[in-house]
Amino acid sequence: MSYNISFSEFKVDKSTQNNAINYHPLNILYYMHNSQQLLGGNLSFAGFNLNKTHLFDDVHAIWVKFSGEVPMDRESWADAFRGIILRKTGIFTHKEWCVNVKGDISNPSGEPNSYVSLNEHIKSNFIDRYDLNSALISMPLPYRSGESEKRLIVQYPNHLIAKVVERYWGYAYPGAPIEGYLLPSDGMEKIKYWETQKRDENLFRNVVDECEMLFITQPSEHRHFVFLTNKYDLKAFYEMVDGESLKLLRRESEN
Repeated sequence: MSYNISFSEFKVDKSTQNNAINYHPLNILYYMHNSQQLLGGNLSFAGFNLNKTHLFDDVHAIWVKFSGEVPMDRESWADAFRGIILRKTGIFTHKEWCVNVKGDISNPSGEPNSYVSLNEHIKSNFIDRYDLNSALISMPLPYRSGESEKRLIVQYPNHLIAKVVERYWGYAYPGAPIEGYLLPSDGMEKIKYWETQKRDENLFRNVVDECEMLFITQPSEHRHFVFLTNKYDLKAFYEMVDGESLKLLRRESEN
């Protein structure tokens, strides 16, 4: 069985005649239903029509795709590589990832068919143990107009982020996207402020400018990373995560 990691980049495509937007990387945030734009529930601080304004012409998407499982699933083999990528981006930028993930896990008590939420598990094993900063934020429910739910977001030091990915991401609910914001050590204060603001283009402009990058997972099984940024192109990102070494590690893991 061959496992693969691939990198690609998507930028805004504009008409040379009238500067109209033909394609925008932020299209990924939306879903069209009966000619109505609905939020895909990918990012907590995204509002409507961000892909229709030139305000975000500087934002591009860097996709990191993992493949190889037969039949195709969430590519669980890639959790180690997902953790490495987040740790490397945090170390390189001297920032930390603020991440939210929704799911549940078997009850530590061992009771059959008994589960606890990942929030509870993360709180006892990381937030309380390491005194991490956290907050509750409103995340839009996928494909529902105006509906949202409260999600726990936690700021992880770079020496812990890979452990969290490998330990918990396999329990994330399909269809409940994982999101992350790469911010300075006081990043949770920014997130708490953003939570109080209207979800519009002004807020998202601030989010993009303050974050080194953001990520969402795609598709519903959380198989791939989509990093959104106005600070790094594909070449810089590839060097940051040492893409060649990742591919070498991937080949060694097959043996």
